[in-house]
Amino acid sequence: MLEIRQLCIQYGKRQILKQADLWADIGLTCIIGESGSGKSSILNALMDHIDHQCETYRVNGVDLMALSDEERKTLIRNQFAYLSQTENFVSDMSCYDNMRLYANMAGIELSTSDIQRYLGMVHLDIGPKSFPDQLSGGEKQRLALAQALAKGTEVILCDEMTASLDPELKQEIYGLLEEVAEKYAKIILVTTHDEDIYEQVRHLYRIEDGRLISVKEPECQEHEQAKKELKFSRLNGKYLWKYVSQKVDRQFSMFLLYSIMSAIVVAISAFLIFYRTQYLSLQNEIMGLLSQGEISVINQTVPIMGGESFSYSEQNAAFEDGMLENLRGIDHVEAVYPYYWASFIENPLEYDVDFENHIDITFADGSEAKNEITMDGGVSTGYFIPYYPSQQFDSKQHVVSTEAAENGAYLSRSLFYNLGYTDADMEKFKGSTLKTTVYLPVGVYLSEATVTSAIDNVDTQVTMHNPIYVGVDLEIPIAGFIENWYIEDIGGGNIYLPIEKMEKMRSSVAQTPMDMAWGCNAYRVYVDDTAYLEEVTQEIHALSSQITTGSSYMDTEARAAQQNYIVRMTLIALIAVIATGLILSYVYGIFYYQKNKRDVKYFQNNGMKKEEWRGLIGRDIVIQSLIVLILAVPILIIIFYCTWDMNLYAPIGWLSLESLGIAGCVLILTIIQTVLSRFYYYRKV
Repeated sequence: MLEIRQLCIQYGKRQILKQADLWADIGLTCIIGESGSGKSSILNALMDHIDHQCETYRVNGVDLMALSDEERKTLIRNQFAYLSQTENFVSDMSCYDNMRLYANMAGIELSTSDIQRYLGMVHLDIGPKSFPDQLSGGEKQRLALAQALAKGTEVILCDEMTASLDPELKQEIYGLLEEVAEKYAKIILVTTHDEDIYEQVRHLYRIEDGRLISVKEPECQEHEQAKKELKFSRLNGKYLWKYVSQKVDRQFSMFLLYSIMSAIVVAISAFLIFYRTQYLSLQNEIMGLLSQGEISVINQTVPIMGGESFSYSEQNAAFEDGMLENLRGIDHVEAVYPYYWASFIENPLEYDVDFENHIDITFADGSEAKNEITMDGGVSTGYFIPYYPSQQFDSKQHVVSTEAAENGAYLSRSLFYNLGYTDADMEKFKGSTLKTTVYLPVGVYLSEATVTSAIDNVDTQVTMHNPIYVGVDLEIPIAGFIENWYIEDIGGGNIYLPIEKMEKMRSSVAQTPMDMAWGCNAYRVYVDDTAYLEEVTQEIHALSSQITTGSSYMDTEARAAQQNYIVRMTLIALIAVIATGLILSYVYGIFYYQKNKRDVKYFQNNGMKKEEWRGLIGRDIVIQSLIVLILAVPILIIIFYCTWDMNLYAPIGWLSLESLGIAGCVLILTIIQTVLSRFYYYRKV
């Protein structure tokens, strides 16, 4: 028997119920009253959902007022079932899974045959693939009653569960409630505003002016009922996983759309964070490279597409005699060196031939690595480029062999990465030796060609000075690596050799018989003070109208201003993207709550514990985060692929610290984005 005495319910200053006494025995008990009279408040007080005062509250001889809060909530969860008009099911779970979930709240596991047996008790015939939203109003109430029976509860509270049914269905449900109460010895308490229920109930109450009046009262009978052990049963985790996974399945379009948008936000945010960090790091390196007064001086006789842009080519004609002395005679010129490229291939001008070369590396431990370099047509793969004593490589190089620093070869970072190595492999090159073939220009043959200007579409007849190469085997210790940002990083995969070494190799093939010997068509000029760089450049141009110049020097203040601008714009872009993500998460959170708010009410009605809420929230976040993460990774890879040729950052190894940092950034951003999207929803819990 259920008994509560001197029950008082008050909302603020408004007294809803005054000193009400209520008892209900096995059978159907009903409370009648107008809307807002306090019928639902009585059931919520019995379920301990709202604050109330009472003198006595007993269920089958157990005094709930003498129990602790935890014990009272446990007893109510195990022995009470609360059935409302709408919040009786999880809409995204099947009817069978709903019954399993509901019964498991009392620690009961149901088999399929158990479910079918309980459905038979309420005369409901549905299959395992049926969902609550596929049922009629009467079928839903029968399913809710079957859930209560499956849970093994002794008290069933029905809060106007027939309000939305037509009169005929109402009578069917009342008849079913009466049958279940009598046949299975259940205490069923119903609230309604239907006056015609009088004949079907054993005990009838009416609420008038805040007082509970007994209208029809049967003889009180004591029933022998075993007291249930007050043992709290936590929901089995598999039902929480099933709830979350089926919700994803049933709301897949919404989940996928949000996941794609979130993945884009996460990927762009991670890239901007990485790029901003990398940009600052690389710019600091560049600042160190721009302090040298170096000028490339080229005798450009071959126009590039009809223009006069700075570009070195072996095809340009050699300088006239006396140019070297003229350059050295300019004030503030510290040194002048000859400059030319040596090729990886024998003839880079032939576009219909594939060429191959090899770069073999012998390491200090005797192991070898053989690398084939293939070039298709005129696609540039890199050059052998001289370096000079005046170049001061300190700020540009990473030395691995100090004994070879003055006379060894330096590999560009691009070539180093293209050979399949990462930064972690650099120290492995200490004491290593490089073997390859260098193709040196030794002669020239002339040919006529037509060059069409890309600007005004004008054809120009030019005489091409085509260099002829002779291959020379090279074996040289590897001194270290040159940063990609060095001005000579033309073609990417370059090898820097001491000018003395290149001159010796060239001298060794200089005796090759040629009708026209190749002559040096470029010099590297070093200025003793960068303050005179512009003045020296003007004097160099005065020596010949065919001269073009290029310099790695840039005003450091201008570079710093540019750096600050890029950093500021990157930060603004990052803030804009993150703000977009926050707005997206908030809007989705509201929509998500509106879509699933009945689930919140359902779990609250059934005494969901904090630990279970945490388990549910955790699983929900894990699944959503996995979806976002799976989508964000390929999007981020696409972004990196699309920006790879922009030289915004150095290549990244798969197992490098940079890649681990990016992975951690993506993971953190994904979790933050997902948690924010659920904040509004779970705040309602």
